[in-house]
Amino acid sequence: MIKMGSFRSYVGLEEYEMKIPRPVNSAFLQPKFIKGELVIAEAENVLKFTSMSKKKGLSGSLFVTNARLVFVSSDRVCSEDSIPLLSINTLCYYEESKGSGGKKTKRKVKLGPHAIDSSAAMSSTFCSASTRIHELLVICSNFRCLRFSFKFSLVDHGQKICNALIHWSFPKQPEKLFYLDYCRALDVYNYGNPLPLYEIPGDWLREIKISRTIGYRITMANMEFKVCESLPETIVVPANLSDVRLTSLSGKLKGSRPPFWVWGDFNGSAILRMGKLHNESDSGAENQFFETLRKAHPQKRKPHIYDLDSTFSIKEIRQSMTRLFELCCSESLSNLEDMDSKFLSQLEITKWLSWVSKVLQVSQEIAESIVNLNDIIILQENESRDISCLIGSVVQVILEARFRSITGFFSLIQKDWISTGHAFHSNYMHTSPVFLLFLDSVYQLCYQNAFEFEFNEQLLSDIWDSCFDPTAGTFLFDTPTQRKHLDLRKDLNVWHRILSKEGSSAENENGPVGYRRQFPQVHTIPKCLVNPFYKLRPILCPPHSKSFRNNHPPLLCCSHSVADIQLWNALYLDRTTEPIDLNGGGTKLTLSSPTPHTKNMHNLSPRTPSPGGSYVGSTSSSPSPIRGSVFLFSKNNQTSDPESDSETIVCGGRNFVNEQKLVDLLLVASSTSVKHHNSTSSITTSSRRGDLTGLSHPFPVVPPRFSKTGSSNTRINPFLDLG
Repeated sequence: MIKMGSFRSYVGLEEYEMKIPRPVNSAFLQPKFIKGELVIAEAENVLKFTSMSKKKGLSGSLFVTNARLVFVSSDRVCSEDSIPLLSINTLCYYEESKGSGGKKTKRKVKLGPHAIDSSAAMSSTFCSASTRIHELLVICSNFRCLRFSFKFSLVDHGQKICNALIHWSFPKQPEKLFYLDYCRALDVYNYGNPLPLYEIPGDWLREIKISRTIGYRITMANMEFKVCESLPETIVVPANLSDVRLTSLSGKLKGSRPPFWVWGDFNGSAILRMGKLHNESDSGAENQFFETLRKAHPQKRKPHIYDLDSTFSIKEIRQSMTRLFELCCSESLSNLEDMDSKFLSQLEITKWLSWVSKVLQVSQEIAESIVNLNDIIILQENESRDISCLIGSVVQVILEARFRSITGFFSLIQKDWISTGHAFHSNYMHTSPVFLLFLDSVYQLCYQNAFEFEFNEQLLSDIWDSCFDPTAGTFLFDTPTQRKHLDLRKDLNVWHRILSKEGSSAENENGPVGYRRQFPQVHTIPKCLVNPFYKLRPILCPPHSKSFRNNHPPLLCCSHSVADIQLWNALYLDRTTEPIDLNGGGTKLTLSSPTPHTKNMHNLSPRTPSPGGSYVGSTSSSPSPIRGSVFLFSKNNQTSDPESDSETIVCGGRNFVNEQKLVDLLLVASSTSVKHHNSTSSITTSSRRGDLTGLSHPFPVVPPRFSKTGSSNTRINPFLDLG
């Protein structure tokens, strides 16, 4: 017998004798409970494996509380791994019933957005007292997979754990959420709101002033939610639309949701969201509203109406997300290996990347219409609570640079998703495919515009994880009405949690400082969430105006071709094959070698914009790529391809630490170059235009590749000796 780690191989339970974990005093195997947390079920001598391997793992105790599933290891002191119950998507377990002759049966129970509605059908999913659970696989909506074995636990421990997870994971009534118990048990302490909640007139007034919108006003017609419960009490509507007409129109629309403003500018452009009519015979009232918008436009232009229900299908997007889960969250290593040879074809079958491409295509079309024609855009769908949130938010990210900052991006989600009633709980059980599609679309914009976003993909992943946070009320409720009556601690929001991460640094001085001054309580930004290339933008694109908006133009050159859409492997794949700590030296256990599709998709790099609007690293002709350098940073050895026309550094993933060091070197070099410019009296005119002939320093103020003419083929070597 071969000893493997803290216990023996789990490959074939009957073929190998497994070493029973050494007994540990249960008093030392207790999780660190949070306020209001209660233990529902407990199992001892549980073995935890990696998500894909059953050869090594950890032993300990497993707890189901009213908030989390917690594993406490007995092999590593104070080692604890937990997942929120709200994040559990699917349970797969192997059971053995009495009278079956030792035969094991695999069962799969879908929870969360796939939960069974009828109580009779739900009761049939519970494990009976005569059933013994041997193995449990927990697949989470944040793409984590946890595998446990009850080989050495008591007979009924596995059954208790499974039944507790099935019963407690997703309370249908928001009044039964753990968040309410947590708020009651929490000590009185006010963290403060780092961002506006868009629940009071002052927040919307600030938004109107920042965007310099004309022709719109704040209405209090929805006070005490008399008109609509899924909209805030304060909304923005056209200035020439009376409250009487607004109330009358809302009664004829689905969900009684009146049309409302979400974005605008000083040219008369605006984005409004609107539901559809209950009865087509009421189209006269709708046409009168459209005429009101036309008169409100400075150029008397008719509004452009986008019927989102004809372009997007919530049902198909939900099915696409389910297939994505099944593809990325394999139940075993053998399934992963079988899927590897056909991974790309199976990824195409999910149609997830096609939906991302469609979102970018529609959003870019709307953004171009606003920039070129100053149109008023009406995003119309069933109740304007799903796809209109998605498209409206992506369009604003494309148009407004302030929404590409960290605090601005938080404000965008709070304004367009939280305050306007996206049903995170009742419709999607906190696993909203529409919201994930939005985050993935922003990830594509970040990938294609590396110098335009202050944040990186880690922030997007943290936001997705925050959807399942049971101790913050941001994503737990559906409507402003629920938040007003059930959100006991509005200061306990996910934005404060994200901004309170360890490793915070001073806010980026090159960011939208004018916008940040609106929120003086935001002092620090965590370094792990900051895109290091964002600091280079003032060097590559020197400011030519005092206006922040003029120096940050819209992102109208983004590609929506499916060939240019990248799989978000850091979220979809890396977490599924995540390692676990082993006993002894903190060694990581993971797959012996990365799967081929994982290796190929790890080679992500920011694509560098060219003067003509193309991108280095693009794989399609929309827009066509140009020759240049692609910079990737390896954690270990860095090798370049001598046969390639471009200087490509091949690696197994991005290293943000090395990227930050490179950015710091470039900033120091640029600063030195500027000082040399100012202190040297014999600088020629050509050197001021960027020619390096008269300079002793090897790095120009504006790199030639980003000159306005675009004629220079000089490449920037990030590993150049800048000393």
